[in-house]
Amino acid sequence: MQATIDQLFIYPVKGCRGIAVERATLAATGLEIDGIGDREWVVVDADGEFLSQRELPQMALIETRLTSTALRLKAPGMLQLEAAHRLDALGHAGAAGQQDRDARQE
Repeated sequence: MQATIDQLFIYPVKGCRGIAVERATLAATGLEIDGIGDREWVVVDADGEFLSQRELPQMALIETRLTSTALRLKAPGMLQLEAAHRLDALGHAGAAGQQDRDARQE
């Protein structure tokens, strides 16, 4: 038996819209792209409780996008949210982290 994959998606944030990808790595925990795992992030409320499409079906409208340094989330009628996913050895986020350190040193 032979199988063919026609489309491949990764879902960086559980419950949010996925990203079509050309290829992914199969890791021990599932699919990854550039070291970012499928459903690696979750949305939580103010109490730290996990939110899902079961309670909030509109989460399916949240678009996800990965850049080389950040995860971007965008929902209809809302501002884009960007969260760094690349940290340096000190735990600072990409170029933005460097700018913050430079500003504090001045």
